[in-house]
Amino acid sequence: EPFGDNPRLPEMLVLESFLQLGNWLVVLSSDFQQMGLVARISEVRFHNDLLPGQRLELEVRLTRRREDGFELVGEGNVQGRRVISGMGCLASAAPLAEYQSPEDLRVLFSEIYTPAQTRLS
Repeated sequence: EPFGDNPRLPEMLVLESFLQLGNWLVVLSSDFQQMGLVARISEVRFHNDLLPGQRLELEVRLTRRREDGFELVGEGNVQGRRVISGMGCLASAAPLAEYQSPEDLRVLFSEIYTPAQTRLS
C-alpha cells in the first residue's frame, strides 16, 4: 500500500523513472535524433521500498545496439541500498521529431542537467 501507514513511492513510478532515464540515454546518444520506445523488459526486480525524502540514484547503461533497437540494463540505489534493478530492456528506435521537437527537448535538457562540479584543490 503506497500511502498507508508506511508511505512509499509506488513501484510503477520507480519503474517509470528508470525507463525515462533509459530514453534520455537513447536521445542523447543519438544527438536528439532518436528516442526509445520500450518494446520488451526481460527482468525488473524491486528490492526495497523508496520512502519519502529519499534520493534515488539511477544508472542505466546501453549494453548493445541491435538491429531492432537498444538493449539497456540498470539499477537504482538509495545510499548503497538497491531499490530497483533491470536487465534485457529493449527500446526500439523511433525518430524523435515525430514525437517531440528536438530543439524543445535540447532546451529542457539544458535546464535539468547539471554536470558534477569538480573540486578545486
